[in-house]
Amino acid sequence: MTDKRKSHVCWFRNALRLHDNPALIEALKGSDEESTGFIPLFIFDGTSNGTDLIGYNRMSYLLESLKDLDEQFKKFGGSFIIARGSPIQVLKEIHSKNPIMKITWEQDPENKGQKRDNKVRDFCANTKIKAIEKQGHTLFDPWHIIAANGGIPPTTFTTFSKIVDCIGVPNRPVPNADLSHANFISSNFSFSFDKFPTPEDLNIFPHSTFDDTKKVYMGGELKALEDLERRMTHEIDHFRKGRYLPNRRSPDILCPPKSLSPDLRFGCLSVRKFYWGIIDANWEFQKAVGLNIEINHQIVAPLLWREFFYTMAAKNQYFTEIQRNPMCIPIPWTSTTDNKQFDAFVKGKTGFPFIDAGLRQLYSQGWIHHVEGFKLFFKYLLDADEAVCAGNWMWISNSAFEEVFNCQHCIDPVNFGRRHDAHGEYVKRFIPELKSMPLEYIYEPWKAPHDVQVNVGCIIGEHYPSPVVNHKQISKLNTLRMKKLQLEFSHTRSNPRPRSEYLHPSNSTEAIKFMSFERNCRTCPSNKSI
Repeated sequence: MTDKRKSHVCWFRNALRLHDNPALIEALKGSDEESTGFIPLFIFDGTSNGTDLIGYNRMSYLLESLKDLDEQFKKFGGSFIIARGSPIQVLKEIHSKNPIMKITWEQDPENKGQKRDNKVRDFCANTKIKAIEKQGHTLFDPWHIIAANGGIPPTTFTTFSKIVDCIGVPNRPVPNADLSHANFISSNFSFSFDKFPTPEDLNIFPHSTFDDTKKVYMGGELKALEDLERRMTHEIDHFRKGRYLPNRRSPDILCPPKSLSPDLRFGCLSVRKFYWGIIDANWEFQKAVGLNIEINHQIVAPLLWREFFYTMAAKNQYFTEIQRNPMCIPIPWTSTTDNKQFDAFVKGKTGFPFIDAGLRQLYSQGWIHHVEGFKLFFKYLLDADEAVCAGNWMWISNSAFEEVFNCQHCIDPVNFGRRHDAHGEYVKRFIPELKSMPLEYIYEPWKAPHDVQVNVGCIIGEHYPSPVVNHKQISKLNTLRMKKLQLEFSHTRSNPRPRSEYLHPSNSTEAIKFMSFERNCRTCPSNKSI
């Protein structure tokens, strides 16, 4: 018998969870009536959730997250409707079979998502469907911050922080959704998959350049909550030692990652739950040791930077570009077309072991010790979202935050590796060609005598590439180029936009803190710290 009940639809995109999900709670209101049912919906439309540029690991993570929700819905007699097609066409078919009374979704703060949602709003208005958006992917509504700044995004983190202080603390998480009385609709739709999809069903295949090593992240709300519990133990342990931001200050590139950024990116974990978990734990610690109880924003700084980048991107459809992006300095970068150095970088064959190990880890695990690009990394990173990825890339490429890179000693792939992995275990794990290389040469294998190379079975230039550049020379050259550009951009005639329009640090101290540099500029950026 065909189910012809009216429907309430919860359109899942980033909020792939039952906890702290206002949109889900709103959709469930009234769906327990005899004439009205509930439809949880996810749509593969080719662009949402970054699926227009996505690698195998992130697609696997996304599908695992959807499967986790599906299994939770099944416990209450329902199932997750996984669709393929445009949102309008999918909703039209649902509306024709189960007239939609209400559709809810979590706010997507990125410009691309807003355009999609505006089209759905127009469809709902024309068909008399009630459309309700709930904010929850970010701690604060980016549009409230922009409005408080006179209708434009704040271009420095200091200004952003002052506005946030005026707005007040973020809302606490709402109670978990109660599915015990939900009446799930079980109609058959043409857009549904015959079976739960795999990455291969969506034409996404493993990266074949390097052998896979180990899966380090599993998608899904239940796994994310387990990750949060482990992370909180890690944070509390560091509070007791008088420290904070352990992932940034003490990165461990060999152990399983403690970062929650993939969980936050897909909303398997509520950012509000994480934020208040950290704040409350710190309050309890302060109270236990007799300190004055107050919010220490430093302990949640990475989450606030995430908010900052989302706010920057909300009103800027060109945030991921250079020339059309009003916040980005149009540096004349060398073209990547037919560029042997860039090709070597993409293939993880630069001849600098720590860089190559990072690229190979990215392809095999969807995780890496630091972000060094945008499009390549956006495709393969598990936690890639446009606002945060592009914002970080503008920092590291000096495209918006020029004060931090006035020191040529900041990033050295040899010293960086030695500092963070003195025994070379990270390199040996991801570059098996060098697994027998003596430790003294592990980060500079081209310096190993020929007889040593023969003995370990790795001839540089044959089994493992020679360095694509002379790092010392190219570093000096790039430093001179950047200083020249800074001089040019300091003059109005050479600068197409005034500096105040660019995204830039409030001062050099802020830039140094963001990049985790020491004052002498010799300590390099650490792991992603969220």
